[in-house]
Amino acid sequence: MQYSESSYYGRREFILEPPYVLAKGKQMANGTEYDCKIELHSLNPEYSKLRLRNPFLMFAIMVTAAGFFGSVYAGEKMFSGFGSAFFWCAVLFLIVGLICVVVTLPKIPAASFQTKTGIPMLVIMRAGPQKREFSDFVTAVQEAILKAEQTSESNGETS
Repeated sequence: MQYSESSYYGRREFILEPPYVLAKGKQMANGTEYDCKIELHSLNPEYSKLRLRNPFLMFAIMVTAAGFFGSVYAGEKMFSGFGSAFFWCAVLFLIVGLICVVVTLPKIPAASFQTKTGIPMLVIMRAGPQKREFSDFVTAVQEAILKAEQTSESNGETS
């Protein structure tokens, strides 16, 4: 079973091939590609539900605040008022900042599977072209983890 996601963190593809989950991806920020194999029996079948915030939201809020305070300052203190180039530049910052805040405000739902020791190892986000299959894929991963645990226990392995 496959699941693809695309978000502000980058693009990732998960391939569920018991006893592993293969994760392939490319980071958005620096273009680094990665490929990793996660053993299912090392994961806890219970997952945490997360809601991830866009990391650019704080930048958008700062641009909005700079635009707001700049336009107030230019509107009150400058002699030319609304005809000032500084004022219109500040208004432009305000508008662009507000648009960026609206775009970056929604949170992305995610499921985080942890190792037996509590370290988050596999985070799957509900974003991108296959977001409708998110819950089916998370359920499939959870069932595969349970089967992998049963298999490792029947073989006498300990994790």
